[in-house]
Amino acid sequence: MNENDDRQSEPPPPSQGPAPGAWLPPRLRQRLEDAEAEPIKTSATGTILGWAVLLAIIGAVVGGIMLIHHGEVVKAKAAAARAEQERLAAVADSIAGVRRADSLRAVAVADSIKAFEALPRWKQEVILAKLHPPSDSTTAVTDAEGHYTLDVGSFLFEDPAKALVESAKTKTKLTLRVVPIEDEGNTTYHVYAGNFTHKAEASFTANQLLQKGIVPQADVITLADTTGTKKK
Repeated sequence: MNENDDRQSEPPPPSQGPAPGAWLPPRLRQRLEDAEAEPIKTSATGTILGWAVLLAIIGAVVGGIMLIHHGEVVKAKAAAARAEQERLAAVADSIAGVRRADSLRAVAVADSIKAFEALPRWKQEVILAKLHPPSDSTTAVTDAEGHYTLDVGSFLFEDPAKALVESAKTKTKLTLRVVPIEDEGNTTYHVYAGNFTHKAEASFTANQLLQKGIVPQADVITLADTTGTKKK
């Protein structure tokens, strides 16, 4: 067997179709090849628009966050302002209350002073003595009620007693009287002044008579002791 026989016995190679695009017109095929060879170019306008949209979104987010924060700050300031106003109002009310209380106390004190000054002097002495009692209990002033008078003079004869009455009448408005007192067969003539329902008033009047020198003595006694005969 020769080479020709071998070649005839080998199967023929598979047929290959025409190259892609071989059927296209030459100009169109050239344009396609040029387009494939050139890199894809990005549009500058599209890039700028994309960045603008991204920046707008970021700005909107940041602006929203800032707006929310600003609103919270405004609310906090408003709440603080209200709290301060309420505090100032409370302080003002407290000051006004203190002033009203001080005014009421001042009025009460003024009324008390007026009422005190309107009292008789002996009553004032009693009140003052109660506020500042003496250390010696024997000299304490009391406003005990009863029937008291003042023994302003004691004489062996009636004429000196009558003379004292005439002299004292021009210096005091107290009622004066001469009463003879018998004691174990002896008679003395006593001059009594006034008629008091409070011992403190009698004591105060006695001090006034003595200080002014109107009478030589002024002893506070009960009316029961002014009877004509002393009990043994």
